[in-house]
Amino acid sequence: MADNVTLSAGTANGAVIATDDITAVHYQILKLAYGALDSATLVTTSAGLPVQIQGTWNITNAGTFAVQVDGSALTALQLIDDIVHSGDAALSKYAVIGAVFDDTTPVGVTENQAQSLRMSSRRALLVEGVASGLAVSTNWNGTAPPIGAGVEATALRVTLATDSTGLVSVDDNAGSLTVDNAALSVTGGGVEATALRVTIASDSTGLISVDDNAGSLTIDGTVTASNTAGDVAHDGADSGNPVKMGAKAISSLEGQTLVVANDRSNLFCDLDGALLVRQGAAHADLMSERVSNTDGAATALTTFAAVASTYNYVRGYSIHNASATNGYVDFRDGTAGSVLWTVPIPANGGANLLGAEPLFRTSANTALAFDVSGALTTVYISVTGYQSKA
Repeated sequence: MADNVTLSAGTANGAVIATDDITAVHYQILKLAYGALDSATLVTTSAGLPVQIQGTWNITNAGTFAVQVDGSALTALQLIDDIVHSGDAALSKYAVIGAVFDDTTPVGVTENQAQSLRMSSRRALLVEGVASGLAVSTNWNGTAPPIGAGVEATALRVTLATDSTGLVSVDDNAGSLTVDNAALSVTGGGVEATALRVTIASDSTGLISVDDNAGSLTIDGTVTASNTAGDVAHDGADSGNPVKMGAKAISSLEGQTLVVANDRSNLFCDLDGALLVRQGAAHADLMSERVSNTDGAATALTTFAAVASTYNYVRGYSIHNASATNGYVDFRDGTAGSVLWTVPIPANGGANLLGAEPLFRTSANTALAFDVSGALTTVYISVTGYQSKA
């Protein structure tokens, strides 16, 4: 079948609707067309939509694009590098380029002419040329754009908008920025008058926050603590003022987890704030021993044995004399040593004593011994205490 459909009924009898016959199916043509009154020329992909430009133009094509992106030669597309309006000397190629690239209206050119230049030239000159890597080498006024040179009056510049906040973001594009200022290049030196410095704001509180950026801070010099003695090492000479400490309040020591020996530990207090302390010794140091005797001979206690550079401390004792004879018990510094403490034990009676502080101690590296006054049947002796190096 042929293209187009002729209507045969109604008021439109005989009218022709433009269609495109594709395999016996008519698709109505919705295409751009141009032409004078009572005539129409369809716009095709090869011809495009023509634009009428005032005046007579002479377009010369000098040079070609060497290659496309894929490497093939461009034989049909020519570089437009010279556009001259034959009827107006003001519309030179520079005026064309200026109108196309910066949307200005050159001197001596009407606004309608400039609009025509933009519409007709951008597609060929800007889209095709710039997209293919073409560099524009001249300004619309005919002068070469200064690149990396030129005085301030004529150099290429960027002007901030009138409503700009004054802040300009600078990105070094993963490279580096160089500032031509000798004062800024001073690193680790220079006199005070010219050295690079940081000025604290006039309304500053005087406090400067220092962040080590998850690293460490090094101070080139000696730091002296003038108000506290917290920096005095263990066994160092005492100096400075004492440090006020606090304790951790707990209701009971029973639920506390033991720390590892030589680790740092909290101080503890009860819920009233009273510091919790041990009387005389740590619980792990407490020891006791119970013996009986019938012969009255001086005997060393095995628990309170001799230990090098260590003393035996006695916090309390309990002694019972089950015989009908009065007697006494001497605690000695070793079996043959001096008497440290004497306890009377009446017949069928005894004595008990427990002190918050130690009652007495032996010499260093000397066992604690007991010595009953005679052969009494039977004397029972219980002793409690601890050992310490001081």
